[in-house]
Amino acid sequence: MSEKFSFFRRLTVKAKLSLAVILVVLLLAAGLSFYAINQSEDMILGQEEEALYSVGDFVEAKMEDRLNAARTSVLSIAHNTDIQRLFSERDRDELRDRLLPAYEQISDEVAQFQLHEPDSTSFLRLHAPDEYGDSLRDFRNTVNQANENEEIVMGLEEGRGGFGFRVVVPVSYEGEHLGTVEYGSSFGQEFAEEMQEELGGDYFIYIFEDAAGVAWDAVEEGRLGATAEDLWEVEDEHISRVREGERVFTLAEDENDRILLLPFEDFQGQVSGYIKAVQDREDIVAQSAATTRKMGLLAAVGTLLAAVIIYLLVRKQLKPLQKFADLFSDLALGDLTARFPVRDINCSEIMECGEEECPEFQQEGVLCWFTVGSFAPEFGDEVHCPKISSGEYESCEECICYKMVNTDEIQTMGSWFNKLGDTMQDIIKDVKSTTENLSASSQELSANSEEISASADEVSTAIEQVASGAEEQAAQIDETEDHVDDLSHRIDTVNEKASSMEMEADRAINEVDKGSEAVDVTSDRIEQVEKNQIDAMEKIEELGELSDEIGNIVAMINNIAEQTNLLALNAAIEAARAGQAGQGFSVVADEIRELAEESSEATEEINELIKEIQTKVDSTTEMMDDSGEVVKESVSAVETTEETYKEIEEAVSSVVNLINEVAESAESMADNSSRVREAMREIAEVSEESSSNTEEVAASSQEQSASTQELTKLSEDLAEMAQELSNRVDHFKV
Repeated sequence: MSEKFSFFRRLTVKAKLSLAVILVVLLLAAGLSFYAINQSEDMILGQEEEALYSVGDFVEAKMEDRLNAARTSVLSIAHNTDIQRLFSERDRDELRDRLLPAYEQISDEVAQFQLHEPDSTSFLRLHAPDEYGDSLRDFRNTVNQANENEEIVMGLEEGRGGFGFRVVVPVSYEGEHLGTVEYGSSFGQEFAEEMQEELGGDYFIYIFEDAAGVAWDAVEEGRLGATAEDLWEVEDEHISRVREGERVFTLAEDENDRILLLPFEDFQGQVSGYIKAVQDREDIVAQSAATTRKMGLLAAVGTLLAAVIIYLLVRKQLKPLQKFADLFSDLALGDLTARFPVRDINCSEIMECGEEECPEFQQEGVLCWFTVGSFAPEFGDEVHCPKISSGEYESCEECICYKMVNTDEIQTMGSWFNKLGDTMQDIIKDVKSTTENLSASSQELSANSEEISASADEVSTAIEQVASGAEEQAAQIDETEDHVDDLSHRIDTVNEKASSMEMEADRAINEVDKGSEAVDVTSDRIEQVEKNQIDAMEKIEELGELSDEIGNIVAMINNIAEQTNLLALNAAIEAARAGQAGQGFSVVADEIRELAEESSEATEEINELIKEIQTKVDSTTEMMDDSGEVVKESVSAVETTEETYKEIEEAVSSVVNLINEVAESAESMADNSSRVREAMREIAEVSEESSSNTEEVAASSQEQSASTQELTKLSEDLAEMAQELSNRVDHFKV
């Protein structure tokens, strides 16, 4: 069973639908053929039943004619004056001589001809002249009734030899009732053979045991007459219906003969038996079989022809499904230019709207309901169609333009597929552009970070030189202070040292100027880094928003797939309720559900990719936030360094001024040694403060260098992520 089901599942939708429809047509043809054959057989049976009923009518009419003919003849005897007179005189011999010649002429038709006395005693039997004087009162009710009521009594009646037709007429003479005269003919073998000769077929006459009396022992199994051996048994139910006086039509067990059961009544109106008429129907059976074969052949040919036509129609109608399969395959492989062929229209010409401001005005091949119609707001576009804006149309589905393109479900699916391709194409283009901008910004940020790092190294080197000069200056001040007492004796030495100090001071000023310039450059670079970082953050946020839009589109696609799957499931349930007739729709419903599941899987893969992009974007955002904090700290450190350089510059300027004063006042140093010593202490304090400041600037420069290195690393990571995203987007053909 599973192998058969697996084989059926491997069939294409076209094969499944064709097979299902062909089976339905085959069943329909078989059902119609069966119905037509049954109707034909019922019609034939009806005609046969009518024919047999006509036979029954003929038999009953024949029986009635027998009685009427006998009545006419016996009335002529009963009304004969000579016969009346001889009967009144009880002259048996004369009556026999007068009537016997006439009886002999009709003896073939009249089995009995006799006269009865008023007490129902037999007076003369022309069919048995020597038998008379016996009483018939006990079993000849027709004679009794005719004598008692002096009326004509006619019908079937039982006698010692069986049932027969009886006509009993009272005879009177000169107002005196003399008795009755009777005609009787056989109702049995002779009548059955007569019916066979006139109507054909076989006939059997049966009497019921409860209706028979003295005649029962004279017949075999209640059969009064038969034209053949009775091989056609009838059901007890049919016999019961006959007892109720109903005609019964039936067929033999092999259906080669038709049978009519015709009840007959005695003279009192009581059903006493029945006549079974059997007629051959082999010719009709053969004709019916031939008709059945012809109808079967016609049904087979019709089914084959219908199968070919259905296959061609299904093939034509399902051809767009293969086109959809190819398009979805191209879409899954990244070709976003794949489109389903739909009818190209120019909505502005068709509707004659005259809206020149409409983006689709005089444009060929537009899907205006998506871009400017009732569906436009769902895609973030503005409604321009005057039919929708004015409220004349509630939806574009009412418009002739929509109906011209979406002629059926396949074309409607094609329109939505093309819109999906357009939307995804626009999104991928935006993502691709953003990725390129992000990559360029990351590269620029990395380059700026390297420049900042180089500038920070230069600042650190300059600060180390300043620190070295400050230490040397402090040593010289200490030496000067130690020898201040011999200042007067070492004026020349002081002059030399003063000159040396003046040179070192000039050098320190130059170094301070260089450091200040480097700090200015560093500040400018850091400001540029901060600006680039802000731009990168904006691009990353824009990338995140685009990723969210892609996620929404993917969710919409997934929702469409789920709705399609739900509709297919409902179609399958309704098809299951419809039984065999809905089997083809159940197969179509299963195939559509599989397509929906494949679409859902594809959108899930896209969704996973988008989640990965969003994760990297979030990581990049966090790293950029950290980089922003580092940049801000670098800005602060550079500002501090700039202030320190200004202090160093002021301190060095003070030293230069002091050295100039020392050189100019070398001659008065002896007198002002105390003032010189005080000045030297101030110089020492300034030198110590300068040394401390240079150490702080050096530390800040080292921190700035580390921050710029980290910013460079973040820029490189951001560039790698941008490149990876670009590689992913390059998979799509737009």
